[in-house]
Amino acid sequence: MAPSPLAKTPAAPARLHWADTLKAVLLMLVVAGHMLAKLRGENETARLVWDVIYTFHMPAFAFLSGVLARPYEAGWTRRHLVALAVPLLVFTPLFELSHYAANGAWSRYASNLSPYWILWFLFAQGLWTAALPFVGKQPLAVPVAFLLALACGLVDWIGETLSLSRALVFFPFYLLGYQMMANGLVSKLMDRPRMAWPCAFGLVVSLFIALHAMAPKKQMLFASESFNTLGA
Repeated sequence: MAPSPLAKTPAAPARLHWADTLKAVLLMLVVAGHMLAKLRGENETARLVWDVIYTFHMPAFAFLSGVLARPYEAGWTRRHLVALAVPLLVFTPLFELSHYAANGAWSRYASNLSPYWILWFLFAQGLWTAALPFVGKQPLAVPVAFLLALACGLVDWIGETLSLSRALVFFPFYLLGYQMMANGLVSKLMDRPRMAWPCAFGLVVSLFIALHAMAPKKQMLFASESFNTLGA
């Protein structure tokens, strides 16, 4: 019986230039999404573009982070956790102090013990990085993570606190990226761009249709509150 590809320790790959390009595109979409956020209530086109961006850009970021994860490299986990912790520890108090100076009170993030605004992704990625050496090579990790992501929506206290809701909801995409990279599936797709881009486009369209059929409340795309809180 042949060993599972996930049981192997692949060699560290060369820099993935397509991943750099994809990160740049996703970052531009983040900026565009925040710019459109205030317009989506007034303009139908802005609302539709915002919906499309928020349907896939955070799952894509999590997936790409998993693709680039290297827990099998000596010291990678420790180095990556430090690289995530430094900006989190530096910018969290700076953001909070600026919020207090402008509003005379600490932000709701502080009261919820949650990383300030956009810093949630650093904290969530730290949790994923710490968990990956223990669960990354488990064959059932991805389906179990998807079930946990759905289950966390049933628990009211799993919300913005420590960004647990978002960390759990997007963790399956991180695991999927890691396992597809470890299996060589990502490399095979990128070696066949005529197959890769239609697959990516089809996945985005499928996600958009599925999410908007099941989740008419757009707040669900933020993945930060329970189904009950959203009235779903």
